Amino acid sequence: MGLCSFGEVYLVHKSGGVDDGTLYAMKYRTERGLLQKGLEAPFLVGVYYEFQTQRKLCLVQEYYAGGDLLDVLREWGGVFSVDETRLYLAEIIEAVEYLHKLRVIHRDLKLQNIFVDAEGHIAVADYGLCKDFAWTKKEVDWWSVGVMAFEMMIGRTPFQSHEDKSDEALFLNILYRNPDIPLSFSDFESDFMRRMLEKDPRVRLGGGKGGVDEMKEHPFFDGINWDDVSRRKLVMPHALDSEWEDLVDFEVVLENEVSFLRPGDEGGNINEACSYIAPVLMRNGSY
Repeated sequence: MGLCSFGEVYLVHKSGGVDDGTLYAMKYRTERGLLQKGLEAPFLVGVYYEFQTQRKLCLVQEYYAGGDLLDVLREWGGVFSVDETRLYLAEIIEAVEYLHKLRVIHRDLKLQNIFVDAEGHIAVADYGLCKDFAWTKKEVDWWSVGVMAFEMMIGRTPFQSHEDKSDEALFLNILYRNPDIPLSFSDFESDFMRRMLEKDPRVRLGGGKGGVDEMKEHPFFDGINWDDVSRRKLVMPHALDSEWEDLVDFEVVLENEVSFLRPGDEGGNINEACSYIAPVLMRNGSY
């Protein structure tokens, strides 16, 4: 039938039951589909189990012990080195490229939506604003990647005003001002930052005819082996100590149980049954 902000809408025909033959509009949420595809990609958050309580749909995802990238940035003084930023950006670019191959734009890329695992590798999360797109609209995600790059290397947002912190001032700066690039940056670093934050999406890195390859080939990424990136072979900064699990208070975790209902169990009996189990957890077609 068409597209909406959060997925696709299909015209469906009900077979069986008291409403046999009834036509319905069925919405397939992009977010739900992406969560189920996330385990197929190295840098996307996926879902392992889905189950329902009487009031909520529960999604069981991987635990990212490092928190989000903003947490990591603040923990390490509010600024990453250029080398550290380069490694994080390489994995973020791989994640966004995968989404775009699925013809999906994220639309909410920010440090808070980049999770970090115990080894320091990232995973893009929160697909609530994702949307199917025409090929001419994906440049918005590369703008967001440029904003994150600026925040990681400089420690603030690129259009932040020290004098006027109102939303109106921020919007005007985004529209009409160019970000101030530190003089200490090399020519390659300055060029990369300016081209990622280019206001014209047609000439922004990732937005031209060269697409994401033009971005990957920029001198800023000299020394990055993109095959190693996609195989999670990079040695990432700020990995957790190998004994991080010893710091988890499992007694507190086990005190909080969530009971869930078998789909369609109107009697309210508590049964351990999931409406979805990731294929990676299945053996010979069964759990």
